Amino acid sequence: MSKKNRQKRRSGSPNLRLTRKRRGDTGRPGIARQYESLEKRQLLAGLPTLFDLATGAGASNPRNLTNVNNIVFFSASDGTNGAELWRSDGTTGGTFMIRNINTAPGAGSYPYNLTNANGTLLFIANNGTNGNELWRS
Repeated sequence: MSKKNRQKRRSGSPNLRLTRKRRGDTGRPGIARQYESLEKRQLLAGLPTLFDLATGAGASNPRNLTNVNNIVFFSASDGTNGAELWRSDGTTGGTFMIRNINTAPGAGSYPYNLTNANGTLLFIANNGTNGNELWRS
């Protein structure tokens, strides 16, 4: 295979040519590389926890955070009831489980597809009897 055909095959186009650049070479004569500094960042692990939903070493695994009229609804587990629907206004006192939809011990309703529908929360959950159904809050 000729050198020209190998270049075409590697680049996928006859108009492109693969070349090796030397370290520091920008590919254009007289133009040096420029670097910009990154913005300042804060490590979130240093921030305090709002509320420990699953006390002890367990994780609450909050998911599906959805804002409805400045209230955040989400699915989480408190370590006892399984994943259920929670709400928070951003304060400790305003963060609580709305309802234990699946009342079987340790079995959660696993709410998902939380959606703000003109100020009403719609979601899918399983109460342990009827399977996955549409709910509102």
